[in-house]
This record gives sequence, structure tokens and C-alpha cells, in this order.
Amino acid sequence: MAWFFACGKRWAFAAALVVVALVVIASERAVSTSSLCSYAVVFENYQRRVWGPVNTECHAPHTPPWGNWGVESGISRRWDGFQFAGWYLSGGWRQWNSCTKDYTDPEYYNYGRNHQRANPDNINQYAVTVARVEPDGFNCQTVLTYQDPYMELWELDKLDDDEWVGTLDYPTISFATTCLRAKPWVCRGESAWYRPIGGNTRRMTSKIRITARVGSDEEER
Repeated sequence: MAWFFACGKRWAFAAALVVVALVVIASERAVSTSSLCSYAVVFENYQRRVWGPVNTECHAPHTPPWGNWGVESGISRRWDGFQFAGWYLSGGWRQWNSCTKDYTDPEYYNYGRNHQRANPDNINQYAVTVARVEPDGFNCQTVLTYQDPYMELWELDKLDDDEWVGTLDYPTISFATTCLRAKPWVCRGESAWYRPIGGNTRRMTSKIRITARVGSDEEER
């Protein structure tokens, strides 16, 4: 059984959906609604690289040059967290040099010769949602497809409007889930890692993948 979800190129989902998804992720437990299999779906990024000019944190009321970046994805809204974590630890966040025209010394490089920052290689979540699919009898095994996923990167500001940094577009992603033979309602699946195929790839890049699970760790044992 295959299920298709449109990332909806620039669609915004209701905040309530994000809250529901976060609860599901936190509890790592499936939510059954009307006999549907409810997958907790997580979008992750990895090997984040920024080498082009970024000048969104250069003037008052900003505090140059560091900025935390959020992600709009059509699945979840941007938030102040680790959605697109950088390499410089400031204010509890992993931030990026967001004023590269004024802060040009090697110590400020986001990425460059001999400055391949370690933290952007950590895997981070940037979006979460719930996929509810029709079971095949008692079996929740399925194929999930997300069309045209993307990441819009925004430099976040508490004292001013957030500023757009760039966009990375990805191909349609499909992957199968597998379930335990003895517990066909306990299932896992993940896609391969994908590189961007469009957007502002001359200035930045990042791999993404999608994971899905239904059932708790206790049930999986």
C-alpha cells in the first residue's frame, strides 16, 4: 500500500498539526485514529554548508554577525531551535556568520579552506508531522512519498522581522516501511540522504532524509 503526500510547495500547515506531531515524536508512540496507522514522520538535515555571502545580521537592531537560522518547509513552520544548526555556539544556539561582508577574517568563515566546521555534520530535525495511512488488515507496512520537499532558510530575529537567507529544493522522496512479524503495528522506515537539486545551491547546501515510525521502543523489544 503506497501513500502520497504533497509538501505543497510553500503551503503552510496549521500550528495544531505541528503540536500534535511534536507530541507523537516525544512519546514515540503511535496514535490510533479511526483504525488508521499513524506514523510519526521526521525530516532531518545533515552536512550543512554555507559558503556564499549572507548579510542579514549587519545593522541595528541586530547584533552582528551571528544569527540562528530556522526552516520553513511546508511541513512545519520555522522556530528558534536547531532546525539548520550552524557551527558557532552563541546564546545556546548553533549559529552562522550572517554578516559576511563585514566579518571577513578566517575566524568568521562559515565554510572555506581549512575551515570545515564540525557541528554542521550533526543530524538535526527541521520538520515533524504525522502520516495516517489505512492498514492492510492488521499490518501497517506502507510506502510513504513526499513530493518536492524544500527548505526555506530564515535568519531569526526577536527584535526585528526574520530575514530570508536562501532556499534548497529536493527531489520527490519515497521510502518503504517494514514491520515486526509478530507485531505488525510496530513499523520503521527511512529514506536515503538526498542532495538539493535546485534553489540557492551556489551559496549553500545540505543533505536531507525522512524517517517514519509507528509503535514505541518498548513494543519493538
